[in-house]
Amino acid sequence: MPFQIIYDITGLVTRQSVETPVGLDRVNLRYAEHLATRYPGKVLFVKQKGKHSTLIDTDDAIALINYLESRWSPDINSSRHNDSMSFRIEHSGILEPDFESFYALPFAERFKYLLNNDMRSELGPEFRWFDSIPYSIKVVYYLLGASSRRLGRFFVRVGRFIGVYSKIHNWKKASRAAFRERPPDIKLIDHLNLNIDREKKFYFINTSQYVGLSLNLLHEIKDSVRNIEFIFFIHDLLPIEYPEYFVTEFDNLVEARIKQILRLKPRIIANSEFTRQQVLDFAKAHKGLKPVSVDFAPIGAEKHFYSRTDLDRASNKEIYFVTICTIEPRKNHLLLLHIWRELHKFVSPVPHLYLVGKRGWENENTVDLLERSLTLQDTVHETANLLDEELVPLLANARALLFPSFCEGWGMPVVEALSLGTPVICSDIPALRESGQDIPDYIDPLDGNHWRRTIINYCDENSDLRNNQLDRIKNFKPPTWEDHFAKTLDRIITGS
Repeated sequence: MPFQIIYDITGLVTRQSVETPVGLDRVNLRYAEHLATRYPGKVLFVKQKGKHSTLIDTDDAIALINYLESRWSPDINSSRHNDSMSFRIEHSGILEPDFESFYALPFAERFKYLLNNDMRSELGPEFRWFDSIPYSIKVVYYLLGASSRRLGRFFVRVGRFIGVYSKIHNWKKASRAAFRERPPDIKLIDHLNLNIDREKKFYFINTSQYVGLSLNLLHEIKDSVRNIEFIFFIHDLLPIEYPEYFVTEFDNLVEARIKQILRLKPRIIANSEFTRQQVLDFAKAHKGLKPVSVDFAPIGAEKHFYSRTDLDRASNKEIYFVTICTIEPRKNHLLLLHIWRELHKFVSPVPHLYLVGKRGWENENTVDLLERSLTLQDTVHETANLLDEELVPLLANARALLFPSFCEGWGMPVVEALSLGTPVICSDIPALRESGQDIPDYIDPLDGNHWRRTIINYCDENSDLRNNQLDRIKNFKPPTWEDHFAKTLDRIITGS
């Protein structure tokens, strides 16, 4: 049967300005890349814009995929492709802000949003120049921009012109990037109604879980397009299962969204058996929400994290450990910081600890320790944005990755470390048992004494625990994206 794939690329469009991707970004990019190469000519790329879903030109979508591939997954041995200006000049149409949604907010919320957000992260690197102007002028800019859609659109375009021109000094290209008229949006539902083919099967795919096309709109599409199947990638249901680790009321929002997703009678793809079972348990607890199927397969490790022979591991004699994750309560940074505060009583010199990850929510106690503890200042180092070409050698030369999380849906940092041949000390929880394949040293995340003893043991050049794990790592097989797609998405689409 002929088929058409509809891929919701909203997640990538909204994240195209970030320098360092999170795990969800990598999943979105790999799915988009796989669909574009495995099913050429059969994929419609769509994004949410205001209350509607609009089609994105296929060439623009593929250009975005290729650009993000070079930006987020560069060859470690080559120069980084971090100049986004040429891409943004040629494909500025898909980067147009969602004015409709923004101006649907009350004026006070619009103004507050502009005041509290970085224009570069919201609108792109062309707005770097905006950082250098006086704050009073910024406030006037925000007031005027928030007051009127017409003024806001004009300010964005003028700001883009200034940023592009200051970079390339070509007023024609800068004008084209900023003021070129865009073709009218084509709404997805209009396209489907005009091109409906009762003999064709449609597959709608969303891999962002919380970002993308309105679920109310998807229910409308389901009612009007008979032969359509919905495929959702579920990363975890942790806000529902462990609401104490998340922002207040987030669990209710997530639960409502998951219920809406399941009412579509979708096929679910999960990243682990643990997440798969969470979805099945949730569906069982809510009558009428049973999905068509729930498949799972581990998500692939990025190829530049595979064990590398070109890394000079012997040149770095510093004894240090690394943890990679957002600083938030469920990641259990407090355990490590309290251990590090006491390590000077047990070992000399005290090893260094590198915290790689942005600051998240509900983390006041952790931040107080990082900023105010004199004991930690010389040995604990925090970095929010570490590029992969910097992260790989840092992780490869560490005594171990430390990952004391209370709950996870998967454990990509564990996979990345083991792929590089770096030992892992992590929590003894189901998802990490899956990602680690019984190779790490697993410890209860509440057993601080056990964690401290193990870390001290790993500091020894002849550590028995570390050497034993190094032997086990030889049997580690990193999961691949090829296996993931063969066991999940491709099997669903091709029926094989």
